[in-house]
Amino acid sequence: MSDSSTNERHQSVDQLDVGIACLNKCRIPEEGEFTEGGYTILCSGRSSDQPKLEGVAIALKSHLRSSIVNWKAINSRLMTMCIKLDKNCHVTVLSVYAPTFKRPQEEKILFYDQLSLTLSDIPK
Repeated sequence: MSDSSTNERHQSVDQLDVGIACLNKCRIPEEGEFTEGGYTILCSGRSSDQPKLEGVAIALKSHLRSSIVNWKAINSRLMTMCIKLDKNCHVTVLSVYAPTFKRPQEEKILFYDQLSLTLSDIPK
């Protein structure tokens, strides 16, 4: 994946100088994982036959990849990643891109229902 959006994404994340960053409006098709400029990118987008309008991702420094317990691409607006901090401590990160005010009401209801379900599945 080497295009202008890839370069912009890498520069944006690199400028933050953080270990983990949640990204939205990525417009990456489907779900997947790839490495880019010292970061592992986990992504969740629409299927390749649909317009690439949304898309969420979690970028983490590649040396943290081995700490990932699991990750799940739920849809083009929502994904989760569980990462192990130490022996008995895990953190779940959500990357979320909520529908804007102008989107249809049904789309917003479905999104928030899915978000609620996802939150309820995270161990306390």
